[in-house]
Amino acid sequence: MAKHRKDSPPDRFSATELAVAARLSSRNFALLDERYLLPEPLEGGGEKGRNRFWCEQGLAQIALIGGFYQAGVNLLLSASLAHAIFEKFLCSYGFTPSRIDVFIRESAHNPNRGGWPWGKIDGDFMIHSSHKDEFWIHHFLRVGSTTYRPGKSVKGDLFIEIFDKTYVFENDSLSVPEFSKPEPAFRIIEWMRGEGVTVRPLNEEVSYKDREKIREIATEFEEARVNAVGLIRVNISLAIRNGFDAIHDFRLQNGSQFDWLSSAHKGNIYGGCTPSGYPLDPNHPWNIKLPADERTKRLEEIDKYIAKLNLEKNNDG
Repeated sequence: MAKHRKDSPPDRFSATELAVAARLSSRNFALLDERYLLPEPLEGGGEKGRNRFWCEQGLAQIALIGGFYQAGVNLLLSASLAHAIFEKFLCSYGFTPSRIDVFIRESAHNPNRGGWPWGKIDGDFMIHSSHKDEFWIHHFLRVGSTTYRPGKSVKGDLFIEIFDKTYVFENDSLSVPEFSKPEPAFRIIEWMRGEGVTVRPLNEEVSYKDREKIREIATEFEEARVNAVGLIRVNISLAIRNGFDAIHDFRLQNGSQFDWLSSAHKGNIYGGCTPSGYPLDPNHPWNIKLPADERTKRLEEIDKYIAKLNLEKNNDG
């Protein structure tokens, strides 16, 4: 599988890195690829090939696959479960459940109230909010913070609990190891050994207006939870953070660079990146490979940003 390339943005991940993040062997990764169960890549149009790359959402999804697989679920079932859960979470909230923002919002993890927990690090201007740029937030936590705890649960981690291979609950923990009452989320319709699994979100099973049916389902799920024989529990927030940690360590071991600015040509007006984190160089591979309409918009953004920088420089002078 392809390693991380020198000219690719650091928050884009190769096939090798995705396998590392999920703790999957090359053989198991290839099996997911063969069955079209990998997250959708950014490049390559979904086709199999060595030059595909994934964003942090793709990393989060395959980390969930790895989390279910480590919990003892069949690999193909793990992929189907992860896809359904991840899709539902993104549609509902618009970001991954990594809970990486806890290390910024909570005073127990961020002694620098109102600022970043790592102090001043060159390049942290690329981060916009607590729910975006998870790769860079994690990176700066790893290299500049003393409060980030790799491999540890934190308050607010999201758990998925599966009872008797049928009833799926979300458990947004308010404290660890004490857990809040889980909420019904999915119903598994089919659980076939060695094959895919059919997962149905409960909001597709009943209308939010049908309160009687909602109460009926809630009662069914609660009774099944209390009287279940089997339980599978996965901390999906920790699985995602572990994926980031695994890639961080993997790159350190292989001598990879983390500096975004190192991926752009320097020594001219196109050195560095925009406030959105995009390389300023129009000929950077990341900009060249965009579809025509997106590339046009990107070049306009670059020109406007450079013009703004020049104006500010002249005013300062």
